[in-house]
Amino acid sequence: MSQIESSLSTLSLNADNKKIIKANQKEINNFSIIAQQEQQVAFEKNVLHNKHIAIKNEVFQSHQRTITLLFSHNLFVWKEQNNKLFCRLKLFAEKQKGTKEEIGDIIFNITGYHVNLYNYADDVLVANDYCLIISLLPIVRKDVFNPWNGNEFTSIANNLYDRNTFEYTELLQKRLVPSRINQLEQEINNLRTQLHYSQTYYQQILNQIINKEDELQWCRDSIIVEEESIIEELLKLIFCNVNEFDFFIFWLSNFFWTLNKSNIAVVLIGDSETTDILVDYIIKPIFARNTKYISTITSDLLSKESDNDKLLTDKILYHVNNLGSKTDVKRVSKLLRNIVKPNYITPAQAWDSDEPYIYGELLVTSEKETPYSYLKNIFSSCTVLRVKNMDSILSNLNMDCLVSPRYGILIS
Repeated sequence: MSQIESSLSTLSLNADNKKIIKANQKEINNFSIIAQQEQQVAFEKNVLHNKHIAIKNEVFQSHQRTITLLFSHNLFVWKEQNNKLFCRLKLFAEKQKGTKEEIGDIIFNITGYHVNLYNYADDVLVANDYCLIISLLPIVRKDVFNPWNGNEFTSIANNLYDRNTFEYTELLQKRLVPSRINQLEQEINNLRTQLHYSQTYYQQILNQIINKEDELQWCRDSIIVEEESIIEELLKLIFCNVNEFDFFIFWLSNFFWTLNKSNIAVVLIGDSETTDILVDYIIKPIFARNTKYISTITSDLLSKESDNDKLLTDKILYHVNNLGSKTDVKRVSKLLRNIVKPNYITPAQAWDSDEPYIYGELLVTSEKETPYSYLKNIFSSCTVLRVKNMDSILSNLNMDCLVSPRYGILIS
């Protein structure tokens, strides 16, 4: 090969190499651009993700702020398992069903704040000061009549509750005090142990002990019973002898502390004024904040209400009061038998299966008519007590009027 041909070949090879290098450089530049673009996309995605998280956090905070707002006004909003929305305007009040808009209007009327309701947090485009996220609301499985729990909502599982329809009286709240006293004593002992070993949080733990000791003293003071009680004095005079008084007090106090029915019928024979005072001003204020918790069965009610279930369902006391001679004996006998017979399932089983359950005690009062005709089928489960007439009681008290700070005027 001549020198000229060799030089031409070298030039051609160099030109080809330059093309390859240029092409490679261009490809490298393209890869760099792609990498930069990918970094930019990743950065923007991260910004959007962080912004989304920030908005979600704002939404959750707004939801929680709204729950606190409702709580301060005794408002509560929940959904049932079919996703229907409900609210109640105060503790243990009747529930109200509504749409998102209707619930929002109720909240505005009570609180003065506009609250929007959204199905999910992602539905909120701009976080407001107040909003409710329906997916985060507690779920109520069903309404139950639960005398053993003073709380309105009882946890069943994560975010799943039963709603208790039985509201405690102030006196029934005292049933919970002994267990609270035991709990506080244990907590104070635990804190004292921590106090012995902790120097860093010494003052904080000491403050907790002081606060719990104050509550403990309040609890102990709240269940102190005065030695002389006008109510106890009245009850002693109502019954004809000490044995009957002792039985009635035992029956009443046992039901107060256990709220389990005794499967017996307490029958009071005598002056209707006396039994009315006993029931209306002593028994009912102890057990029933609302009259709907008591079934007062009279001849008039039996003639108006034909559905026995309505007379029996979700009651803390059944009071059969001075039934007349024209009363349907067969129907009343069946009612009383259903009340007195034992429950063969637990309350929880009844709630789960929607079966009937009898909670309350049975009290029968009669003045002139003998109650035997409708009691004969359950007479072995009856305890009959006789009461004095009110004139005799007042003469023994030597007063025309009894006054109680808790119940107001009892007799006048």
